[in-house]
Amino acid sequence: MAIVKKRRKRAPVQLFPTNAQKAYASALIQIVDDGSHLIKTHIFPKIDPMLNQAKLHRPTTDSIKMDILSDQVEESVNTAESALTSKYSDSHLEKTSFAIALFIASHNKREVTKILSAIKGVSMQNIFLTETYLDVEISLFVKQNVKLIKTIPSHLFRETEGIIFRGIQQGLSHTTIKKQLTDRIEISRNRAKLIARDQTGKLNAQLTQLRQQSVGVKRYTWRTVGDERVRGNPIGRYTGATPSHYSREGKVFRSEEHTSELQSPDHLV
Repeated sequence: MAIVKKRRKRAPVQLFPTNAQKAYASALIQIVDDGSHLIKTHIFPKIDPMLNQAKLHRPTTDSIKMDILSDQVEESVNTAESALTSKYSDSHLEKTSFAIALFIASHNKREVTKILSAIKGVSMQNIFLTETYLDVEISLFVKQNVKLIKTIPSHLFRETEGIIFRGIQQGLSHTTIKKQLTDRIEISRNRAKLIARDQTGKLNAQLTQLRQQSVGVKRYTWRTVGDERVRGNPIGRYTGATPSHYSREGKVFRSEEHTSELQSPDHLV
């Protein structure tokens, strides 16, 4: 009688915590939008008077006059920045980061449990009742993300100050300066989205690794979501990305391999 080899069960796809990422991005974009509102309501109206003041002294604007204008720009920007940072205190940012961390951890637990249950053929619902590492990982996430979030308004307002002062020096029009500021605000919005995606992916990957190792998983199969975001996909957005995640599809790796790269939606263990 022929011996039939038992085929190893294919693990279901681990879904990325997209809802957590979207919630995080929304919270960060709100900070940018609030900063944008302060810039448009408190700084935009002061640009014309400062431009007119500079125009009066051209082409003989001396360093003293420019220092006065520089101080005016700095004061206006600092006032707007202080208003924003008073609204988004450290405790507020800690609560936001903590809530997102719990959101990610809860999603990750469901997904890892789903995969282990499918592989074992029995429910593993109660396998992660005690996780001594979880509080530490969440605490580290909160600390790191508070620092990252605070860079968003800091970069926005420093760039705002530079754009206005350079515009005054170069004699740019009010419309041109406003356009540059509006473009810079959009850059901050995109950076907020990037931080949300990156940090969500990193915590999700770290928890996946820790949870798998805690139950003795020593290898994993690299799975991608199979869309245009996959690094190295010849018909995707990042065709020349290195390393290529597209070429790793279906390959088996040790649990400690490539863990630093397991952060984005195309990393499914």
